[in-house]
Amino acid sequence: MLDADEQRTLLLPMLIELGANQAEAAIICEAQVEEKVISEALNMPVRCEEGRIRIYKPQLALLRKKLKTTTVYVFSPKIVA
Repeated sequence: MLDADEQRTLLLPMLIELGANQAEAAIICEAQVEEKVISEALNMPVRCEEGRIRIYKPQLALLRKKLKTTTVYVFSPKIVA
């Protein structure tokens, strides 16, 4: 899935930011490699905007199921829009 340069660029664990309502989450992304990994895991296109990839609760459950040990929750009073 990832070439050697992308593997070095990918920061693990991936941080999943949860807001107060927990209806949606944001994955903190530093580079396009996070987009590639999340898109592949969810089998759908995603975009990194303002340093975040926004996903909804059903997508979060699927992502955690597939990437359980490579993701960590970060709780935030508000997710940056």
